[in-house]
Amino acid sequence: MRAPPFSPAAPALPDNARDLLSFAGSTVDAVMISVPDAQGRFHIAYANPAFERLFGWTSEELAGQSPDLLYDLGVHPGAVDRIQARLDRNSPVHERMVNKRKDGSTLWVDLTVTPITDDTGRCSHAVSIRRDVTHEVEADRDRQAYRDRFNRFIATVNGVAFVWRQPPDSPGHFQWVSPKAERLLGVDGDTLLSTPTALGLDPVDAERWLRTLNEAGRNLTPWRFEGRRSGSAVAKWVFASAEPRREPDGSASLAGILFDVTDEREQLAVHKSLLESTRAIYWEMADSSCLRFSYVSPQAEALLGYPLDAWYDENFWAGILHPDDRDWAVAFCQRAAAGREDHEFEYRVVTRDGRVLWLRDVVSVTDRADGFLLQGFMFDVTGDHQRREELARKGQLLAQRETRYRTLFEAMPDGLLLVDADDTIREANSAFEPLLGYPPTVLIGRPLADLLVEDEGEPADPSGGTMAESRPLLARRDDGTTRPVTVVRRALSIDGTEGAVVVIRDRQALEAKNAALVEMSRRLQREARRAEEASQAKSQFMATMSHEFRTPLNAIIGFADLMHEGVHGPVDNPRYAENIAIIRDQGRHLLSIINNVIDAAKLTRGLTPEMTLEPVDLRALVATALQTAEVQDNGRHRFVNALDADAAWVRGDRRALRQILDNLVTNACKYTPPQATVRVTSERRNDAIALVISDNGPGIPAHMVSKLTEPFWRADDVMHAAQEGAGLGLTICDGLCTAMGARMTIRSEQGQGTEVTVHLLSADTTDPA
Repeated sequence: MRAPPFSPAAPALPDNARDLLSFAGSTVDAVMISVPDAQGRFHIAYANPAFERLFGWTSEELAGQSPDLLYDLGVHPGAVDRIQARLDRNSPVHERMVNKRKDGSTLWVDLTVTPITDDTGRCSHAVSIRRDVTHEVEADRDRQAYRDRFNRFIATVNGVAFVWRQPPDSPGHFQWVSPKAERLLGVDGDTLLSTPTALGLDPVDAERWLRTLNEAGRNLTPWRFEGRRSGSAVAKWVFASAEPRREPDGSASLAGILFDVTDEREQLAVHKSLLESTRAIYWEMADSSCLRFSYVSPQAEALLGYPLDAWYDENFWAGILHPDDRDWAVAFCQRAAAGREDHEFEYRVVTRDGRVLWLRDVVSVTDRADGFLLQGFMFDVTGDHQRREELARKGQLLAQRETRYRTLFEAMPDGLLLVDADDTIREANSAFEPLLGYPPTVLIGRPLADLLVEDEGEPADPSGGTMAESRPLLARRDDGTTRPVTVVRRALSIDGTEGAVVVIRDRQALEAKNAALVEMSRRLQREARRAEEASQAKSQFMATMSHEFRTPLNAIIGFADLMHEGVHGPVDNPRYAENIAIIRDQGRHLLSIINNVIDAAKLTRGLTPEMTLEPVDLRALVATALQTAEVQDNGRHRFVNALDADAAWVRGDRRALRQILDNLVTNACKYTPPQATVRVTSERRNDAIALVISDNGPGIPAHMVSKLTEPFWRADDVMHAAQEGAGLGLTICDGLCTAMGARMTIRSEQGQGTEVTVHLLSADTTDPA
């Protein structure tokens, strides 16, 4: 557009307008001063530099021209008359409109026109200020377009859109809810804005809604929710999701949508019921190369324990396979899939809690445009395998029993016969050959009466009731002579057929054996009495000698302490002081050994110490024991107190528990290298408390563990042999545990350390550990 012609003469500025020139020259807004003519029409008298930068015209070019040239009358057709009318009334103008530049382009301006009057009240000039607001208008248009698109989107989405506002230090609330709330939820938006709990959720779900939504707002994390509405005819189940953002004032807001998922839930319930009724895991896999599932039914978590999300990780299935089945099962699956072959196979998996299950996987392969889809059902066939294994085990057991029976049958020194209901011999063992001279095969099929006679020479009646008891008879030998025997008969049923087992013993040999057994029993009783008397004498001797040693030792230790502390004056020679310290320490060590010997002697003689069973807090005892051990250890080891506060109160004798702790912690320090860790823990096991003292030392071979509680026994390796002691610490601990009604177990593995567990009564129960 070409610039309009201009009048060469510019109207003179009134005196009261000249004070504005300094302000107009320095402001960034476009300022123009217009002066009215005799008819009241305004003409431009001045435009500041900012006006030239914004519109392109200089003040000289605009001088004398009408301000109407700036208005885009195509956009604002009545603008000129409207503005002139307000100025005629000396009223200010403030409008947002489109103006034209010198080059014909347009822009949006924020226009303010202020009429200035003289002393007579007549308008002497008008000051207009224009500010470019094109970007603001375009931004408003964009925002309006976004709002229009958003409203159209909200209208098409079958859900309730909402904005949740979450202040930093108070509960959140709905800031905006779309109009569909009343139609989809039966609750109008205004009610939800004032009362967030009006959503009508079940009490538990309502608490979870507010808690999780507030947490998501405070933590700026995405939010997902599904819950049930109570007493609602519509939207019985709802699902909501929202994304957070931080607001300028520091609060948070979450924008989201809430859907009615009642139909989906009902369909899901039907599908779930169908899937659960199959007692199988339905799955789909689109890519067998990485063994990644694209769908897994909920039965997977119920059967194997792993959360469903984990099943969608790459190679998850291969990871849960039993190590012995992993390679062949993966290779078989991938080979069958590559060949587009339906397949079925069985393998083992390890559940989340460590159990091993057998699964039968029935798989179909479906070709698709983008490759193929594997679909299958996993059935738990652990029971079938267990039954097959049980049948095989029982078959093997029956075979073993048959072998043992035949071995025992043949190994019996007495003659054994199996007879049927007619007393016909069906089986005979090989003892009859040395006993009566008959090979077993000769006896089979013969009547039992042919073999036995009464002492008077009459045949014995096989069906006589007296033969059901042990009785003396004569047995015919193959050479026609007889032999005194004792016969025992017991009725039995074999494979549903009535019969009996008949035992024929050599009476003379039996009497000789009985006499020998009586003599042996008497001899063993005499030896046992002598051994008991020797053991009592030994224990008495040890206890007496230990008491005799302890009295002078206490004196030696006492005087060594006096000399070491310099009670009666200093020891001038430092070597003497060192020697005194050695005498004192060795004396204490020897006294400790003697005390252990006395305690062990009492326990082995059945003399349990007097105990007071009462509730005891292990935390105080363990803390004291470890503090003492740290002082004596001089920093050689690391001590860890990891007692469980919920497994600290036990029922026991306080002194005995302290002695057990001291012995076990000292043992752990003695038999572990420097910088090793000694750990004390506890845990509740049903109605018992397990107090565990463990170390990460060298341990001992498993076959030696059972010997650790034997008196005076010590391992013969280098580390154990180098340590001082009599080998009585664990003996005493075991005896004290027994006296308290507790139990001590030891587990050790060479190279892995040792763990000693004291199973104690819980303070709130009187049942044994």
